[in-house]
Amino acid sequence: AGTMSSSVSHGKLKYEGTYRIDIDKIDDVDSVMVTYMTSGKEIKTLDITNETINHIDKELEKDLPLDNDLTLRTEIKTKSGFTIVQQQVVIYTTPITGDLNDYLYIRDVNGNIVWQSHKCDKYTD
Repeated sequence: AGTMSSSVSHGKLKYEGTYRIDIDKIDDVDSVMVTYMTSGKEIKTLDITNETINHIDKELEKDLPLDNDLTLRTEIKTKSGFTIVQQQVVIYTTPITGDLNDYLYIRDVNGNIVWQSHKCDKYTD
């Protein structure tokens, strides 16, 4: 959930907006981390556990060194030991193709993948 907008000015990607991670079983959440990425590279990781538990919109970080996209990877760790990982391109200047850009998978306590979207099977062995 949230709202985002973007434009290109002087060859730089400009963006603004908010996002929120909505979780059905909020009482099972241990931690929520979000990593800002561009061109597959990690830029910054934030702990957004409090905002997630309290259903608060989070402002997008400003002035990040972006290439042609802003990608968010969210990692939700549950009290029962599972980790839910989702990566999604949220803003881009040109359409991005390739299965690596958008995926979702769940790992168990031992790091084994117990469920994955069809798009990520070759990237998360």
